[in-house]
Amino acid sequence: MGPRSVLASALLVMLGFSWPGSAEAVPRFSVTAGSPCTTCHVNPTGAGLRNAIGFESMDDVGFVGYPGTPHNALFDDLLSLGADVRIQAVRLGAPVSSTDGDDVLVPDYVVLPMQIQPYVGLNPVDGLWVYGSYTMGPETIERGEVCDPVYPGQSCFDAAVQYQPGAAWPTLRAGMIQPSVGVRRDDHTIYIRGDAADRRAPVIPPNYADWGGELSYQPVSWFRSELGGVATANLEDAIDNGIREAALWPVAANARVMFLPQLVFGGPDEDPGDEFGDDEFGDDFGDDFAAEPVEPTVINTWIGASAFVSGDFLRVDGFAAVGLHGGLEVHGEVSWTRLDRGYSMLNGLFGASWAVLEPLAVAARVERAHTDLGDGSTATAVQVVAGLEVFPVPFVEIRPEYRLVQTDAYLFGQPTVQLHLFY
Repeated sequence: MGPRSVLASALLVMLGFSWPGSAEAVPRFSVTAGSPCTTCHVNPTGAGLRNAIGFESMDDVGFVGYPGTPHNALFDDLLSLGADVRIQAVRLGAPVSSTDGDDVLVPDYVVLPMQIQPYVGLNPVDGLWVYGSYTMGPETIERGEVCDPVYPGQSCFDAAVQYQPGAAWPTLRAGMIQPSVGVRRDDHTIYIRGDAADRRAPVIPPNYADWGGELSYQPVSWFRSELGGVATANLEDAIDNGIREAALWPVAANARVMFLPQLVFGGPDEDPGDEFGDDEFGDDFGDDFAAEPVEPTVINTWIGASAFVSGDFLRVDGFAAVGLHGGLEVHGEVSWTRLDRGYSMLNGLFGASWAVLEPLAVAARVERAHTDLGDGSTATAVQVVAGLEVFPVPFVEIRPEYRLVQTDAYLFGQPTVQLHLFY
């Protein structure tokens, strides 16, 4: 390993595994259950405060349960509270060559906070929510900095008023929001929203939000759409990082459509044919000889696309997923982003997970990010991640993973462990 590879590896460790982020829906839960993210979260796009269904669906997920967990909805569901805390164990620092040059010395593991984010929501009447969250940064705890965003364009809070007059009506939300762009994910080291030329400054950073509004509509179970617009103050900060730039309008528009067909095979309605009919003498043996109930095979699917545009900036995402109620799912997403002066990014990922048991899942993904800097040069990064998602007790998740990253300059891999506490 040469000096260039050692330096690049150190930067990878320091930057790739210290990304904080907003708590977001785990897509595998949604696709295997056949429900959109809004089923479990107050926010229609997923992320943040969990509603009663979201809380109760995780209340008994764990190898060991405990009775009497205080519900997150208080005062007859008027007030809801929540939080997400993520802590990462990682080798942080620069690997160095030994004195004789025969070995590479790696740093010891350190433990660092990735996310500390409380939520609060008010539900004064049916269909009306007022909610928000606050994202603490490194200097918040150490030096009392109230707003300490880690990334350009990252908001230190989000807040929204949201109203849906009835189940068949659209949902309108307005405030400091993140528009619906692609699929929101709970791992912010994913490349899909990043830039291979500057992975320290993703185009859409974790917890990105701008002032604006969005209309969500799901008239039937298999179709969903969003349409909205936000100001571009934080988006401009995220894009203009010295390497890339784009002239934006004062407002950015976004649109997303999703098809969520569910396929059901077999089940109690399936025709048993002659197997359970009368015998050769015409006798009907009745219900005592009825067939055992047949569990249907249920396949949930996603397929959708989104667009996010303002001036020279255009981002298009396409995504799809297939999941079984038994806990197996595969998913993929491709994004293309255009900025000024020929600068563009083409990123993609393919992943799969299998819930071996309700509190234990095996997950893996492969990603590739490619950036054309517009001056004839390019940058490429490939990442392979494999690990487990373990819930030893409800509301506690442990993720041991191994990550292998290859860029134009180096190949580097290391194991990490993430602890996620949520409520």
